[in-house]
Amino acid sequence: MMRMSPFGERSSFGICRPDDQLVQRPQIIMAGRAISTDRATQGSARVMPNCFAMGEAAGTAAAILAGKGSCQTRSIDVTTLQSRLVRQGAWLGDDINERYREEG
Repeated sequence: MMRMSPFGERSSFGICRPDDQLVQRPQIIMAGRAISTDRATQGSARVMPNCFAMGEAAGTAAAILAGKGSCQTRSIDVTTLQSRLVRQGAWLGDDINERYREEG
């Protein structure tokens, strides 16, 4: 299940940890309105900015896996994915963005 939490001044609510919503089956990464959510989070997940963000995350994850010569979607290292997304300019929440800006 997707968990929602307030992100402070920059947005009212957002998806903070999508557990397995983008990776439904081995070797398939889903994004946008096709992800698995409960009814309460579907409203937030289907709006265009969130769909864009999920698409960027899914594409970046696929690029990382392709660079490793792998198609095992559940083997993606989340910290590597988050770090690359932050370097690309994605906003993942103030705490996460600060952590990766300080590291690199």
